[in-house]
Amino acid sequence: MAGTVGPDGLLRQLRAQASRIDLHPSLAAIDVPVLVLSGELDEVSPPALQRALAEPIRTARHEVVPDCGHMSPLERPAEVAARLRRWLAR
Repeated sequence: MAGTVGPDGLLRQLRAQASRIDLHPSLAAIDVPVLVLSGELDEVSPPALQRALAEPIRTARHEVVPDCGHMSPLERPAEVAARLRRWLAR
């Protein structure tokens, strides 16, 4: 994705992320079901980071989609859809 965005676009994205308010302290207050999907090979937001995001949410479930990176819905659409269907059907 960085190749299509270009260096200037990537720099804008990084600056936007760096200036955002940290909402992590609010995660424990979430009381609705949450599914956090991670791509096994994601280097932008690795599974360990996503697991840490899910941990404070008592209603969260964290799953790792194998053999894909940051764009799991594009890289493994059938796998992501199946996981979403299972989660929504529970």
